[in-house]
Amino acid sequence: MKAISFDKPEGERNLTVYFLNALKEDRLVHILQDCMVNQDNMRQLIEVANIAKKCIRIKGEERPSMKEVSMELEGLRASAKHPWTNDESNIEETNHLLGTSMETIRFEEMASTSAGYHNLQNRLMQSLGGGR
Repeated sequence: MKAISFDKPEGERNLTVYFLNALKEDRLVHILQDCMVNQDNMRQLIEVANIAKKCIRIKGEERPSMKEVSMELEGLRASAKHPWTNDESNIEETNHLLGTSMETIRFEEMASTSAGYHNLQNRLMQSLGGGR
């Protein structure tokens, strides 16, 4: 799927909007490849999708740093390795612990992350034909 497709209906033209709508409408399974989805990993796929949702926020200061994303993904991977964390009763505690660790991280990297995003955005716009 292309990042921008003018051949599609307005709600599906932009890949980001398409992804966010699928997540919001609980249709994540429909946009993922069949080989990725099974009952055992559905919770993890939703959590990864929610991390991706944070990464595509428009305002740079609202997006997590790559270090924060890496730590969250590592937490998911570590929890998947331990069978006792897959128990449904531990989901709330796991989410709380992951959320707390993310809140305590300092946001010193935001300026460089934001600048990198704007640089990438400018290059993308130039390659699409002229920028804003």
